[in-house]
Amino acid sequence: DLLEDNITVTLTDANNVFSIDSNTVTTAEATTGKDITVTFLPTAAGTFNATLTLTSTNADNVTVSISGTATQPELLADPDVLTFNTPIDTPQTLTFDILGANLAGNVTATLSDPSNVFSLSDATISATDAENGAELSVTFTPSAVASFTGSITLSSDYAEDVTVTLNATATKVYPDYFDVTISSYGITTLYLDFPVEIPYDTYDPDLLGVYYAYDMSDNEIRLARLNSTIPANCGVVIQGNSGTYRFPKAGTAASLTRTNLLSGSVEATTTEKVLADAGISDGTILTLGLGNNGYIGFYRYSNTTLAANKAFFIHDNSTGNTITQLSVSIGGETTGIDNIETDTNTTDTWHTLQGVTLNKKPTSKGVYIHNGKRVLVK
Repeated sequence: DLLEDNITVTLTDANNVFSIDSNTVTTAEATTGKDITVTFLPTAAGTFNATLTLTSTNADNVTVSISGTATQPELLADPDVLTFNTPIDTPQTLTFDILGANLAGNVTATLSDPSNVFSLSDATISATDAENGAELSVTFTPSAVASFTGSITLSSDYAEDVTVTLNATATKVYPDYFDVTISSYGITTLYLDFPVEIPYDTYDPDLLGVYYAYDMSDNEIRLARLNSTIPANCGVVIQGNSGTYRFPKAGTAASLTRTNLLSGSVEATTTEKVLADAGISDGTILTLGLGNNGYIGFYRYSNTTLAANKAFFIHDNSTGNTITQLSVSIGGETTGIDNIETDTNTTDTWHTLQGVTLNKKPTSKGVYIHNGKRVLVK
């Protein structure tokens, strides 16, 4: 009452989060009473203070304290890491939950997928759905055997962004078996990236031998026998009667007791890539074969392309002498396959496993080479 001038309303707000709907109250309005509306619009979480000062010419100033507390909207993803693992060309779908509290707007899901192997079921979730709990699905569809990564960023007004990490592995589909063909001179090599069981020769169990290389010295490569399974990524030498043998896929395979010196590739590859993958700038690749001397051994490979699923030996020339051929020996662990000799001029030839030519069918019991095949004489 009795005011001579209008009332001026002054807002002091260091954080600029408050506003008022009027800065002036007339004397007439003050007589009957007037409301001043204060709006609180925070841009960050926390507690904020401000003041309103009322002034008029013949009245004491009046100060009104203002305080406001802002809570940040909460956005969560559960789980925040999705891990996929599926065979190639087999889609896999995983889900995660989106939870929101006090959200000011919709939730936007943004997918980051450099390899283009993931897909998202939805890109926008309403604030109401997020408050009640919403579910998003992510599908991983691999087209190659490899590991992939991606991420999903969830964002909403004033809420802190949430990241869902995507980790995925596409695995190879392995066959139930692998057929191995042994050549006419009774020997071949094999390299697979999955374990297989060693089958029996249909003629006699002892006539199919599978070996890995554990040592090389004096231009001789030494082999040790495997008796039940071949581990994955293990190059081996296989000896037996000529023909095709079925090697069934094994669930597991015992690890080798020693390092295997034979390498290989499950796909046709170049000698240049093989040496590069091995980290060798100057090297020689030797493959199993029948030399001009009539003996089986590992000989320097002269072509540029290596066949798939074959084992070979890599020699690093920087370590010393350059190797062009290696003889094969099993040492004292089992009967040897070194020095197997063939005679193309005779239709009925017999040799010992050490390459000694016999002039007739042996009468002593044992395993012999007859016309290129291993035969058990009883």
